Parts: sequence; structure tokens; C-alpha cells
Amino acid sequence: MTGSAATRAIAFVAAIGAGAAGEGAQTSSADRVAAAAVGSQIIAADNARNLALVLACYDDDATLWPPDAAPVTGHAAIRPRYEELFRASNPQLANRTTRVIVSGDLATIEGEITGRFVSRLGGGDRQVHDRYLMLLAKRAGGWRITHLVWRRV
Repeated sequence: MTGSAATRAIAFVAAIGAGAAGEGAQTSSADRVAAAAVGSQIIAADNARNLALVLACYDDDATLWPPDAAPVTGHAAIRPRYEELFRASNPQLANRTTRVIVSGDLATIEGEITGRFVSRLGGGDRQVHDRYLMLLAKRAGGWRITHLVWRRV
């Protein structure tokens, strides 16, 4: 991660923490519901193998931090990961959101993904049990993922 990206991520988390402590901007329950819905929306798009809907969940310069590879930033870098995933498997995933914090135009979502990737290439299926932290920003078109970090459980 570059110094600039690290600085933005630290500032983002600090802003969310301030909001959780009551020091940030007021947010509506509608914002909380809309931000939380992004976790379910991206899993529904994954299960449908719908690349356009998946990418619509991400901000243009979003960063993915997968557990088994280097971070990637931007739609141009994110797209090939999903193209390969959808070529090789049919996702059958479920999302369970465990925590949502919204402060103004920023949000964090914590959750758990379970299910499996059913092989489309004749190999074995891969079971999924991951925990994630999703950082979001409210844009003109709604809430978008700016950072997605996950680990296998």
C-alpha cells in the first residue's frame, strides 16, 4: 500500500471511530440500512455471476485486500479477479452482517460469508467461510465500497 493510500485508510478508520463515539456527523437510519445493504447486494451479484452489478458496488478507485494475494486497486484491477472467479465457479454464498457503523458519508460493515464456489471446470468445490471488513463512502449514486478486506476462518 502506498503512503497516500495508508494515510487515507487511517484517516477513514479514525473518522469512523469518532462517529462511533458520538463526535461525528449525524446519520439517518436510512443511511445505515442503505450502507448495510451493500454487503448483501455484492453477494447477490456474485451468486448471479453478474460482473456489471459487482463492479457497481465498488467505488472507481476501490481497493481489495484478499487473504492470499497482493491488494488491487481500481475497477481495471478488480475486474479480472471476478472474471476468473465467474469463469471457474458458480458462487453459492450467504452474507451475515454483524456490525454496521455509519458516520456522515463514511461507513464500515463487518460480516461473515459462508457457502461454496461450485466448480465449473470439473474440479472440486471450494467451501467458503470468511470474515470481512468493508469500508464504504456515500456517493451521488449511493453507498460504494472503497476498501474490502477479508480473511478465511
